[in-house]
Amino acid sequence: MDQVANEIRPLISIVIVTYNSADEIGNLLDSLPPGAPGHRLQILVADNGSTDDTAQVATAREDVTFVPTGGNLGYAGGLNALRDRIDPEAVAVAALNPDLTVRPGALDLLVAGLSDVVGVTVPAIEDADGVRFHSLRREPSLLGMLGEATLGASWPGRPAVLGDTLRRPDDYERVHDVDWASGAALVASRECWDAVGPWEESFFLYSEETDFMRRARQAGFRVRYLPGAAVMHIGGASGASPRLEALMSVNRVRDYAGQHGPLAATAFRGLSILQSVLRYPVKPGAREALPYLLGLRDRSELPHATRPGDEPEPSATIPPQDVTGSVIIPAHQEAKVIGRLLDALADGLAPGIDVIVACNGCTDGTEEVARAHGAAIGATVLEVPAASKQGALNEAERTTTALPRAYLDADIAVSGTAVTAVLAALSGPQARVARPPLTYVTDDADAVVRSFYRARSATASLMSAMWGAGFFAVSAAGRERWDAFPADVPDDLLVDSLFDDDEKMIVDSEPVRVWVPRRASALAATLKRVYRPQSAAPPAAESRERRSSGSTLREMVSRNARRGPLGVADTAVYTTLAAGARAALVADRLRGRTGRGAWERDSTTR
Repeated sequence: MDQVANEIRPLISIVIVTYNSADEIGNLLDSLPPGAPGHRLQILVADNGSTDDTAQVATAREDVTFVPTGGNLGYAGGLNALRDRIDPEAVAVAALNPDLTVRPGALDLLVAGLSDVVGVTVPAIEDADGVRFHSLRREPSLLGMLGEATLGASWPGRPAVLGDTLRRPDDYERVHDVDWASGAALVASRECWDAVGPWEESFFLYSEETDFMRRARQAGFRVRYLPGAAVMHIGGASGASPRLEALMSVNRVRDYAGQHGPLAATAFRGLSILQSVLRYPVKPGAREALPYLLGLRDRSELPHATRPGDEPEPSATIPPQDVTGSVIIPAHQEAKVIGRLLDALADGLAPGIDVIVACNGCTDGTEEVARAHGAAIGATVLEVPAASKQGALNEAERTTTALPRAYLDADIAVSGTAVTAVLAALSGPQARVARPPLTYVTDDADAVVRSFYRARSATASLMSAMWGAGFFAVSAAGRERWDAFPADVPDDLLVDSLFDDDEKMIVDSEPVRVWVPRRASALAATLKRVYRPQSAAPPAAESRERRSSGSTLREMVSRNARRGPLGVADTAVYTTLAAGARAALVADRLRGRTGRGAWERDSTTR
């Protein structure tokens, strides 16, 4: 009879996402049967690559289905990995953090609270002493963000509109509907779970529960708080690391921006920045969050999902010590900087790579500096009489047949390890042209210059081009695309124009460091040189220039707008300087000035 009674009890599917949860998961699993005495349980555990004993603890239970995800998919990704394993007979799905313990009967109460109208129920969340956390929330709003930024948690009795968190004691003692609640514990009816669909994985952690419960409400279901059901949450009192707090801040801004227009989203970001500024002296999480909210650092640096196969493929197709090829460095009056580059190349350059420094028209001792600093890597130093970058490149190429080949400006810095990785990547049959990632050195630049390069750095198409990095490299097949370097076309513009986007590669390696002009006036002069029409420019180069003034500008505006007020200001600086440089060129042409010389460069970086 007991067996029959057990079989007719409704089924709850418990879905749990673990990551190094060996110390907590056992307590949760122990608490599930007394938490749902009126139901059968299906217990599913998605593990996001734990390196502790989580797998051993979970698989020791006969009633647990353990599902390794193969990576760290985040909370939403882990839940989605279990969707297809949920039993068709389940009347409800309970999503529980592994560091919970469920109070006796709590799951039964949460399932009983579901109906055709109520699609999600949430419990009271308590610490070990029974003190309830402020786990209930209102839909994010500008006024709520203003209150959170300026008042924090110090005024529980504030007007409701000045906060997203419900703080009154009465809110935690009565049954009522809420906009959303902590995702540490929730129960959804099967109808609601299926109607809402997969959880939003782009958040990785935080804000995915905001999104899920919002979509439940949009599907016609209510989210209801049931204080009679309680769980104890160990993690609720432990806080988070500064990086996770930064992720929480960034995701909150992203979630709000996804529901509102650009003006409201910019205002919300501004209030989030204000919150971090006000807490900067005392909160490590605020200090960590601020550069991401300002757009000074990319959110891809924050914790994010990793999946099987996400690890970058080794850039070298042959062992680094066996890589061969050549490096050509044209140098005109570079005595102050050439040593810096050659010293950097000595760090990890494969012994089979030839280095040729083509000193041209030098009167400042560049040759002597190059010989002294290049001795460690066996660099060949040429003395070319005429001051011409393209002439120096062509002369250097007559001295070597070694391919693949890298071309480096003398005023950059890049490690020999990175050069080796790029040349190794070009040994493959499909590779044509490549370079390392790029980073701008703006430490000594004025505010206008830094603003310009922040806007440029946020524009992916510009950061993936072969021009403007002071470094490009070609494979043997790639070098067949042109004969000698023409005198009237910048070398990097020529090469960028000769290859399609799918032939270009940014190799995963240490970045090349590029020093930018220190003053806005020097930057304006540099831009004039970049935008000056080239008499021998190939048609593809002209096409690239048109893209720069069209789709690239639209991309810049879009990407920098996401960074908030600072991004908008940076875009304005960029476009103003670019337009000013083009206008100055027009004025020069009207006056009959070409301004073209054999070597043109910015002297403020030297």
